[in-house]
Amino acid sequence: MDAKEPKLPVEDRAADTWEPLISVADLAGGKWPRISRVACKVMTDYESGRDGDGGLKIRILTDIRRIFAGEGNPPALRTGRLLELLNADPEAPWSEHSPRGLTPRGLQILLDDYGIHSANRRFPDGNQAKGFTPTQFADVWSRYCPPDKPTPEAQPATGA
Repeated sequence: MDAKEPKLPVEDRAADTWEPLISVADLAGGKWPRISRVACKVMTDYESGRDGDGGLKIRILTDIRRIFAGEGNPPALRTGRLLELLNADPEAPWSEHSPRGLTPRGLQILLDDYGIHSANRRFPDGNQAKGFTPTQFADVWSRYCPPDKPTPEAQPATGA
């Protein structure tokens, strides 16, 4: 491997495709090397069907965004509450993720590629617990699961 070739999270054809993009990100520095590698890994895993049965890592992001919205977009959400709501959704795969449903460890594994981790948070009742904030997800939500844009039929008609 040449000293100028970046270390890639993928091999073969995917590496050929991603190498120039990751090289530019490495040259840019800052947050870009990490972000480019996360995007590379997530997108190639999803395309190849290796992303936890073809999309669980994207699905967890959309479900977490939905839960934050359903809870009134709080500044922080306890991990336990997040898991309770994820596992309670009959349309989602989370209750069958393991014999006990999605666990804190299972959630962490799904979020690891994005660099998102639970941390101690102080809540309005004064208690401290592990949890997440919506700001932790803002970047990945915008990159991997942007909100649906309204279709022309769904937009109100303007006067003639």
